[in-house]
Amino acid sequence: MTLSLHRKPLACLLTDKVCEPQFSPLIIRELTPRDAEAFHYLRIRSINADPTSFSVLLDEEESMSAAQIHSLLDRFYRSSSAALWGGFCAGYLAGMIGLEPNLGPVRQHSGIVTSLCVLPEYRGQKIAMALVDHLIAYARKKPQLESLVLEVSETAVAAIRLYRKAGFEESGREPKALAFGDQRFDLIRMHMSV
Repeated sequence: MTLSLHRKPLACLLTDKVCEPQFSPLIIRELTPRDAEAFHYLRIRSINADPTSFSVLLDEEESMSAAQIHSLLDRFYRSSSAALWGGFCAGYLAGMIGLEPNLGPVRQHSGIVTSLCVLPEYRGQKIAMALVDHLIAYARKKPQLESLVLEVSETAVAAIRLYRKAGFEESGREPKALAFGDQRFDLIRMHMSV
């Protein structure tokens, strides 16, 4: 496995893993505003497939304008402390993950893992693990980062298992933090040292 940890352009060719059904290598690179349409499609499909695994409702995501999505991706791309990476199979955005800084001088030593999602038809192919591994490797190259934190819905059992396998540990739980109609779900907080 070869990982490139440079900021721009960022590409990672995982030659030992084939993305089915297209049978092409997974390429991980930083997302840019040009990826806006694919980014929005990925988010909508992922939220639609597992609505209680996300902290946003499907109609909220669907209502985002092209300009809002472009602006979001532009903000991440231009940032020196935040990034969104996409996992591409045969040119298609199959998954993504993000890293944002904790703001303020007393919390800036910690990065926030966000937005991990993989299209349903690409799940079970180690794309999510490749994205998490890529983010962790990137974080370890940032001298100011000492730890990574994340929040995940208790319903995202596969994601929780994946985070644990990557080295994250549960550090807390907010009971009934997510409300989907009459249903309430806990939000699990996890962390790891880098």
